[in-house]
Amino acid sequence: AFTLPPALAQSQMNRDKEIDGHIRELGSENSSARANAAQALGMMGESAKVAISNLIALLNDRDWGVRSNAAFALGKMGTSAKVAVPDLIPLLQD
Repeated sequence: AFTLPPALAQSQMNRDKEIDGHIRELGSENSSARANAAQALGMMGESAKVAISNLIALLNDRDWGVRSNAAFALGKMGTSAKVAVPDLIPLLQD
């Protein structure tokens, strides 16, 4: 069986923890924290695709900046986020 070298395994664990932290921040009461977390997940691209459902939920956020960053993040996740298309279409009017 193939195993990752220790340095790569540690890097992946750190990345997973970082993604989990950003996902937690998506639920913050602070709109800036939600927007920043969405943007950070978008910068991680497809490696953060575990957050797609959380980001889709933010497309209905009361704050325009949060909605915008969630849409940006979903766009950066490539075809993994195609399930978000029906939720993104109404934002074209936003």
